[in-house]
Amino acid sequence: MGAGQRTELIVIERETRTRVRGGDFTSAWAELGRMWAEAAYIGGSESASTGALRTTLRYRFTVPAEAVRQLGVTPADRILWNGGTYNIREVPRRMAGSPELSLIGETGVPQ
Repeated sequence: MGAGQRTELIVIERETRTRVRGGDFTSAWAELGRMWAEAAYIGGSESASTGALRTTLRYRFTVPAEAVRQLGVTPADRILWNGGTYNIREVPRRMAGSPELSLIGETGVPQ
């Protein structure tokens, strides 16, 4: 895939936890890095729970494998893209002989 096909800028974030008074923790999300990706819709669904309709969307983000390796991206991280927050649903796997890999992101579900 040429670089011209990765036209979407995504942000990878990681949750950081800090101990506060009383032994509790507070958490915040901090930017880990940015990279260009190709985003492809791969599915979605709707479900009703306690009277509320929940929409779930899944996208495949094809990104440079080296950038993911350098950032140490894991399923505990998340993707910000196009005004949405996408939980990373799989451990990133690189295809043999390919300089890219796919991150599967899902929105509409808890982290």
